[in-house]
Amino acid sequence: MPTIDLGAIIEVCLMLIVVYTVGFLCWNRCFCCSKSKKDAKKGGKDKKKNKGDDFTADVKVKLEDKNDIKIEHLTQRKDMSTAYFLCLTGGLIGAHHFYLDRPAHGVAALVTLNFCFVGFIFDLVFMLLYVRTANSRTAPVAKHGGAIWRLLSRAPFCVVLWVCVFAVCFHGIPKTFDAIGLIDLVACRAGTDTNPYVVLGMKPGGTQKDLQSATIRMQSEVQSKCGNGRATTKQKKRECKEMREEIHRSIQFVAGEITKSTQTLDHEAGMQRLIDEAGEDWSNIWDRASEEVPERAAKLMNSVQVWLGVSSQDAEADASSESASSENSDL
Repeated sequence: MPTIDLGAIIEVCLMLIVVYTVGFLCWNRCFCCSKSKKDAKKGGKDKKKNKGDDFTADVKVKLEDKNDIKIEHLTQRKDMSTAYFLCLTGGLIGAHHFYLDRPAHGVAALVTLNFCFVGFIFDLVFMLLYVRTANSRTAPVAKHGGAIWRLLSRAPFCVVLWVCVFAVCFHGIPKTFDAIGLIDLVACRAGTDTNPYVVLGMKPGGTQKDLQSATIRMQSEVQSKCGNGRATTKQKKRECKEMREEIHRSIQFVAGEITKSTQTLDHEAGMQRLIDEAGEDWSNIWDRASEEVPERAAKLMNSVQVWLGVSSQDAEADASSESASSENSDL
């Protein structure tokens, strides 16, 4: 099965971004290119004026109780080609609905993936009706937007940009969660309750010699706490068993990390390792969230129920005190 070199894809995307940026700046900022651009526009306008085709520059529309406005200032008409292009490329998130000024339908498609792909089929069939409805709200003499050409010219840059943003977020968000203390990714990878480096008293990036000394130190510590029949009760035996398992998992994880750091990988293998680690981090984040969110929701509901119970008791006490005071006043 052929493999995909993600590193090469990212490098090509970055090169395209650089080329696109340089070309854009050259065309808009360079003296020679901008001058040629202005000359081309000026020549095109003169040619249209000679043919008598440039009638839109001077045509104005008379509005009721308002001044005349130019056609260029009117709301532009929607293009069928642009609507179909957006439907085919972003139809599952309702991009064409937002283009056709249908925000409610667009939000519904965005939330439901266009009604589980069923709406995408309906949109392809009823696109002509959508475009006609949108153009019925514009002036008949208004210009067409021609947005498809702007989309096609900017689409490569947008695609490359979003791919880079997705790659950075995919790899960086778990690291951010780990840095601010929301989750300990190293402990999740090792399958321990505490960071394995903390358990062994080591610093990340240690050598095999550091691991051997830490192993000897932890063995002596376990021997002093649990050896020679000192674990007499069941609770003490269970604690000693958990300690040994924690230390064993920590040693295995740190040994594997040291082995990985000494390996020399090619570009493709290194990228694949980064992707695998990021995927494992996201899986650990999902597992932790699925465990903690229901617990915190249950605690919140319990506190709300307690507060409501206390409030109802206070209300009953107030009512009884008021009734008692009223009876005393009657007497």
